[in-house]
Amino acid sequence: LQPVLQGQSSHGETNGALVHLCVVVCGERGEETMAMLKSVALVTPSTVSLAFHIVAEKSAQNFFQDQLELWPRRHRQRLSYFIYNISFPDDDTSDSWKKLFKPCASQRLFLPEILPSVDSLIYVDTDTLFLRSLADLWSHFYQMNESQLAGVVSEAEDGTAGWYNRFANHPFYGQY
Repeated sequence: LQPVLQGQSSHGETNGALVHLCVVVCGERGEETMAMLKSVALVTPSTVSLAFHIVAEKSAQNFFQDQLELWPRRHRQRLSYFIYNISFPDDDTSDSWKKLFKPCASQRLFLPEILPSVDSLIYVDTDTLFLRSLADLWSHFYQMNESQLAGVVSEAEDGTAGWYNRFANHPFYGQY
């Protein structure tokens, strides 16, 4: 899947790491998503290059491009962004995938197919705010090996308060 819109740093990559972040956006979550992306840019050192992969409904794609292009130069010079169409399998399971979570959220399950050239990325929901550098989270990838596909964190400190273990329509395995 090719991006429908993209913007790349005109100054090339910084000397530091390149960190990939992905978010899936549907409905009225544009402003919320921009707050999340801004929090990433504000708390991540300028030595870290950022690649934002935004999977969004067509009606929101220009909004993201316009907003990102308005960012101050000091942030844009280390930022690349790629905006993709929402895309589900083209078969009789398509409707089931669309309704598995909130609108479009199951799109995240297909990120390896959508972004085959991206070896590692951090996926977050639109309502996430960062208080520490994205590079700190990225450093956990260095503890993984080639047999590991994903790292997952609990959504709540209180295990009984989580949405997935209470309402999801797929297996929830609990603590390891």
